[in-house]
Amino acid sequence: MKLFHYIIFIVTMISVFSCKQQEKRFINQGFIEKLASDKAPFRYDFFFLFVKGDSNNLIVTCLADLHNCYQGKCEYKGMSFKDFLAEALNQNLVFQSNQLTNYRKVFILNDSIRKMYQEKGFDSIKAKYYNEKKQWMVSGLSESFKYSIMYYFFLNNYVVGIDDVSGSCVMIPQKDIPSLQM
Repeated sequence: MKLFHYIIFIVTMISVFSCKQQEKRFINQGFIEKLASDKAPFRYDFFFLFVKGDSNNLIVTCLADLHNCYQGKCEYKGMSFKDFLAEALNQNLVFQSNQLTNYRKVFILNDSIRKMYQEKGFDSIKAKYYNEKKQWMVSGLSESFKYSIMYYFFLNNYVVGIDDVSGSCVMIPQKDIPSLQM
């Protein structure tokens, strides 16, 4: 019987030590490859890209800004630009706003939206705040709500931006944009 317990203990310990915690991956790898292969002037530069900032902030930036950071100010020379983008967009790197010179916005997630996402999931946010026919966010929301909603759409593989004419927040599934298909 002792041998049985010993074997169970060994198997359990091997399982525990061999399990490496996987970094979260939200963003579609094909999207990252398209962004990484884009050359200046970047045709995908108008997309809102969300990265993790210091002090629990999130930063809305663009492809050119991330490219400039990769080329100069940031300490990520050991990885390819594609790997850098994958880590940054999947929220595995932390940036200070002074590392990004052309960022669009620094914000903190709205508690109500964060709780809704954690408790009810993305579909609840989508059902309440997204006009699927127009591919726009519903209007009349505070800035805190808007950026938090855009962040969760981004994490769920939507291209996020602002329509220049209407000023509406546009959120289109990546799979619906032909130029992003491999």
